Amino acid sequence: MLLSLRLVCLLTIPIAFCGLAPNRSAPLQPTTANQPRQVVAWQYESKSDQISGTVDKAILAATNVVQFPYPYAGGSTVSLILRHRNGHTNAYLTTSKGLFTSSFQGGRAQLRFDGARAVTYTLTAAENGSGSTIFFDADQPLIRQIRSAKSLTMRVQCPGLSLDELRFTTAGLRWKH
Repeated sequence: MLLSLRLVCLLTIPIAFCGLAPNRSAPLQPTTANQPRQVVAWQYESKSDQISGTVDKAILAATNVVQFPYPYAGGSTVSLILRHRNGHTNAYLTTSKGLFTSSFQGGRAQLRFDGARAVTYTLTAAENGSGSTIFFDADQPLIRQIRSAKSLTMRVQCPGLSLDELRFTTAGLRWKH
């Protein structure tokens, strides 16, 4: 017993003096589904290759973190992406961790721009079978609304999953397509 007490003292004293002791002044805060994140503006990518040509993307992360069911718990970021490839423009959602659904049919999203009345869009699964990506069916009307809005609140409903209150700060989009 005395030996174990000495070991504990020998191990904790150097840690405290080296600045490696836990910071007691700032407790850790758990991530919740509606905890706001730092507002991040649109991010842009442009990639070229000989097969696809040029692919342009505008990417906007939601300002809040969402919780997917087990085994993807722990907080996920949903991003709204506009993509222009081979003369076609698509709008879709992707998640950093989690699946929208394993068998996707009948998904929809209700979008509210700048507090106006909600508009419903239907969603389609990704052609490559990715469960972490879903596409909006009506791309051009959606992109027009995004261009003119400052904020977007979205509810995504898929079989077995409902993500309420995805929030995006859409102001400042620079999109030529």
